[in-house]
Amino acid sequence: MRKIIVLVIAVVLMTLLLTACPLLPFLDGNGSDSNGDNPSDNGNNSSSNNGDNNNDNQIQDISNLPEDFISALREISISFSNNNFESAHDITQDNFAQIADLYDKLFNTNQFWIFDGEAMSNNKNATGLVLTEFNQEYETIIMWHGTFQNGLPEGNAVMMNSSTGAHKYSYSKSTFIAGRANGITEKGGFDATGEHRWTFICNYDNGYANGLAMYTWAGESYSDTWEYEIRNGGVVMTDRLVWSEENGGYLLDGDGLIFTSDNFEEHYYNLIFE
Repeated sequence: MRKIIVLVIAVVLMTLLLTACPLLPFLDGNGSDSNGDNPSDNGNNSSSNNGDNNNDNQIQDISNLPEDFISALREISISFSNNNFESAHDITQDNFAQIADLYDKLFNTNQFWIFDGEAMSNNKNATGLVLTEFNQEYETIIMWHGTFQNGLPEGNAVMMNSSTGAHKYSYSKSTFIAGRANGITEKGGFDATGEHRWTFICNYDNGYANGLAMYTWAGESYSDTWEYEIRNGGVVMTDRLVWSEENGGYLLDGDGLIFTSDNFEEHYYNLIFE
């Protein structure tokens, strides 16, 4: 019997973090939650962590970062280039305090910043690592890696949501045009327990999912895959989806996935750099 996997919006998922139930997570392009652990504020209301960092971890000069920290950022970039998101997450966590402090300083300048492999730069036409959000409450850092033109991802790029804890990360990778995902897009990560891996694959048009979506949920000894239609970023209602009063959502094929009303809203599934 397949385990029921519930698809809900990020805020609701947060209330389930301490439960053992597997969840169906998704990451939208504005940096919202991928696995129920880390609701985001889209980078507009960043929380400051200046009172929590050890003074030894404070970044004193954006233009002259410590060499060991530059090395760590370089290793994160290399991990992204190799599609090794587990490694990128682990290195991020090892340097969490410094990265969070750096984000605060970058955010306060109100400028575009990118780590180009050697230093932080204001070059809007470069390849590298861009920090887009730090949420202190949920101990989450969101970053992008790829080629940027006019300050927007252009070509292949990846977004990662990294939260404190083993396996607590998710990623979204696609081909971008002016900061919007286009073509086959893959999202993935782990559930709140870190024991189940999920993958979501769908075509994207101008930042929104369009076409046949394939969702896979895998544990140590099993793997289940479901397919369903998405149009303009919202799940297409079909007779395969039947309301379940008991589960408070629409069951796909009577088993496995549950969709709430939010999933049917246009533009719910999006991947846009903002």
